[in-house]
Amino acid sequence: VDLLEWLVSEGMDLNALDAQHRTTLDVAKASKASLATKWIIERKAKAIIGSFLRRNYFHALRRRRLQKSKDAATLIQSVIRAYATRKIFANVLMRRMEESQHFAIVWGRVIASIDNIATSTCWADI
Repeated sequence: VDLLEWLVSEGMDLNALDAQHRTTLDVAKASKASLATKWIIERKAKAIIGSFLRRNYFHALRRRRLQKSKDAATLIQSVIRAYATRKIFANVLMRRMEESQHFAIVWGRVIASIDNIATSTCWADI
Protein backbone atom coordinates (compact mmCIF):
# COMPACT_ATOMS: atom_id res chain seq x y z
CA VAL A 1 0.00 0.00 0.00
CA ASP A 2 2.86 2.39 0.79
CA LEU A 3 4.36 1.71 -2.63
CA LEU A 4 0.99 2.41 -4.28
CA GLU A 5 0.63 5.69 -2.34
CA TRP A 6 4.11 6.74 -3.42
CA LEU A 7 3.50 5.78 -7.08
CA VAL A 8 0.21 7.70 -7.14
CA SER A 9 1.87 10.72 -5.52
CA GLU A 10 4.50 10.59 -8.29
CA GLY A 11 1.76 10.71 -10.92
CA MET A 12 0.87 7.10 -11.67
CA ASP A 13 -2.63 6.67 -13.11
CA LEU A 14 -4.58 3.89 -11.38
CA ASN A 15 -6.72 3.47 -14.49
CA ALA A 16 -3.77 2.96 -16.83
CA LEU A 17 -3.73 -0.34 -18.70
CA ASP A 18 -0.77 -2.69 -18.91
CA ALA A 19 0.22 -4.81 -21.92
CA GLN A 20 -2.51 -7.33 -21.07
CA HIS A 21 -5.16 -4.58 -20.83
CA ARG A 22 -5.50 -4.80 -17.04
CA THR A 23 -5.82 -1.90 -14.64
CA THR A 24 -4.01 -1.64 -11.32
CA LEU A 25 -7.15 -2.87 -9.57
CA ASP A 26 -7.32 -5.94 -11.85
CA VAL A 27 -3.68 -6.79 -11.05
CA ALA A 28 -4.26 -6.33 -7.30
CA LYS A 29 -7.31 -8.60 -7.41
CA ALA A 30 -5.48 -11.23 -9.47
CA SER A 31 -2.56 -11.27 -7.03
CA LYS A 32 -5.02 -11.43 -4.08
CA ALA A 33 -3.51 -8.36 -2.45
CA SER A 34 -6.50 -7.49 -0.29
CA LEU A 35 -5.01 -4.37 1.32
CA ALA A 36 -3.96 -2.96 -2.06
CA THR A 37 -7.36 -3.84 -3.57
CA LYS A 38 -9.17 -2.15 -0.69
CA TRP A 39 -6.93 0.93 -0.90
CA ILE A 40 -7.46 1.28 -4.68
CA ILE A 41 -11.25 0.88 -4.37
CA GLU A 42 -11.42 3.44 -1.54
CA ARG A 43 -9.24 5.89 -3.47
CA LYS A 44 -11.42 5.56 -6.58
CA ALA A 45 -14.57 5.91 -4.47
CA LYS A 46 -13.20 9.07 -2.82
CA ALA A 47 -12.31 10.48 -6.24
CA ILE A 48 -15.79 9.75 -7.60
CA ILE A 49 -17.50 11.24 -4.55
CA GLY A 50 -15.23 14.28 -4.63
CA SER A 51 -15.91 14.81 -8.33
CA PHE A 52 -19.64 14.46 -7.77
CA LEU A 53 -19.64 16.93 -4.86
CA ARG A 54 -17.53 19.49 -6.75
CA ARG A 55 -19.72 19.22 -9.84
CA ASN A 56 -22.94 19.57 -7.83
CA TYR A 57 -21.48 22.41 -5.76
CA PHE A 58 -20.69 24.39 -8.89
CA HIS A 59 -24.14 23.61 -10.34
CA ALA A 60 -25.79 24.81 -7.12
CA LEU A 61 -23.57 27.89 -7.08
CA ARG A 62 -24.51 28.66 -10.68
CA ARG A 63 -28.21 28.20 -9.87
CA ARG A 64 -27.91 30.58 -6.90
CA ARG A 65 -26.16 33.19 -9.04
CA LEU A 66 -28.79 32.84 -11.75
CA GLN A 67 -31.58 33.21 -9.18
CA LYS A 68 -29.92 36.34 -7.74
CA SER A 69 -29.67 37.89 -11.20
CA LYS A 70 -33.33 37.03 -11.89
CA ASP A 71 -34.36 38.61 -8.59
CA ALA A 72 -32.33 41.72 -9.41
CA ALA A 73 -33.92 41.93 -12.86
CA THR A 74 -37.39 41.59 -11.32
CA LEU A 75 -36.64 44.35 -8.81
CA ILE A 76 -35.34 46.66 -11.54
CA GLN A 77 -38.41 45.96 -13.67
CA SER A 78 -40.77 46.75 -10.80
CA VAL A 79 -38.97 50.00 -10.00
CA ILE A 80 -39.04 51.08 -13.65
CA ARG A 81 -42.68 50.03 -13.99
CA ALA A 82 -43.61 52.07 -10.89
CA TYR A 83 -41.69 55.09 -12.19
CA ALA A 84 -43.36 54.82 -15.60
CA THR A 85 -46.79 54.47 -14.00
CA ARG A 86 -46.24 57.54 -11.83
CA LYS A 87 -45.02 59.49 -14.84
CA ILE A 88 -47.99 58.42 -16.99
CA PHE A 89 -50.64 59.06 -14.33
CA ALA A 90 -49.06 62.09 -12.61
CA ASN A 91 -51.64 64.48 -14.05
CA VAL A 92 -54.54 62.24 -13.07
CA LEU A 93 -53.18 61.83 -9.55
CA MET A 94 -52.66 65.56 -9.12
CA ARG A 95 -56.21 66.25 -10.34
CA ARG A 96 -57.58 63.67 -7.88
CA MET A 97 -55.61 65.27 -5.03
CA GLU A 98 -57.00 68.69 -5.94
CA GLU A 99 -60.53 67.26 -6.17
CA SER A 100 -60.23 65.66 -2.75
CA GLN A 101 -59.01 68.93 -1.24
CA HIS A 102 -61.86 70.82 -2.92
CA PHE A 103 -64.31 68.16 -1.70
CA ALA A 104 -63.06 68.57 1.87
CA ILE A 105 -63.51 72.36 1.67
CA VAL A 106 -67.03 72.20 0.16
CA TRP A 107 -68.45 69.22 1.97
CA GLY A 108 -66.51 69.46 5.24
CA ARG A 109 -69.33 71.30 7.07
CA VAL A 110 -71.91 68.81 5.79
CA ILE A 111 -69.84 65.87 6.98
CA ALA A 112 -69.40 67.56 10.38
CA SER A 113 -73.16 68.11 10.63
CA ILE A 114 -73.74 64.41 9.81
CA ASP A 115 -71.67 63.58 12.88
CA ASN A 116 -74.09 65.78 14.88
CA ILE A 117 -77.06 64.00 13.32
CA ALA A 118 -75.67 60.66 14.43
CA THR A 119 -75.72 61.89 18.04
CA SER A 120 -79.29 63.22 17.85
CA THR A 121 -82.13 60.95 18.90
CA CYS A 122 -85.09 62.64 17.19
CA TRP A 123 -85.88 63.81 13.65
CA ALA A 124 -86.94 67.14 15.05
CA ASP A 125 -83.35 67.80 16.20
CA ILE A 126 -82.19 67.78 12.59
